[in-house]
Amino acid sequence: MPNPPKIWQQVASVNGEINSNYGWVIYNKDNHEQYAQCLRALRRDKNTRRAMMIYTRPSMQTEYNKDGMSDFICTNNTQLLIRNNQLDYIVNQRSCDAIFGFKNDVYWHRHVQNEILKDITTDYPDVTLGKIYYQTGSLHVYERHFDLIDI
Repeated sequence: MPNPPKIWQQVASVNGEINSNYGWVIYNKDNHEQYAQCLRALRRDKNTRRAMMIYTRPSMQTEYNKDGMSDFICTNNTQLLIRNNQLDYIVNQRSCDAIFGFKNDVYWHRHVQNEILKDITTDYPDVTLGKIYYQTGSLHVYERHFDLIDI
C-alpha cells in the first residue's frame, strides 16, 4: 500500500488517523450513513430541503487534536436540492486553502453530486446535473504559497 499524501501524514494522529476522511464521514454506518440518509430524503420528496450530509460533528471541537492530530474538518455540511429538474449542491465550509484544498474539495463534491444524480435517475429520470454553490467562512492562501498566485 502506498504512503498517504504528505499533508495527511502531517495532520494525522500518532496512530495515522485523520478526521477529514470524507468517504468515512458520509458512507460509514458509525457516522449515521449520511449519503444514504440524503438519498432517502430525496427519494421520499423531490422538493425536500432535508437532503443533507453533515460532515462536522459536534465532537470535532475536542477531537481535532486527539493523539497529536491537527485535523479539524473543513466542510461543515452539504445540502442537495432538486429545483427546476436540476440537482443543485450547496457546500458550507468552515475553512478552505485556496491553493490545494479548494480543487480537491470541488472534485470531491462534484463526485458526490454525480453519484447522487446517478442513484436518483430511476426515481427522477428527467433530473440533470445542476450547479455547486460554495459558502466558505475562510478561503485563504498560506504565506508559503504567495509565489503561486499573481497579486
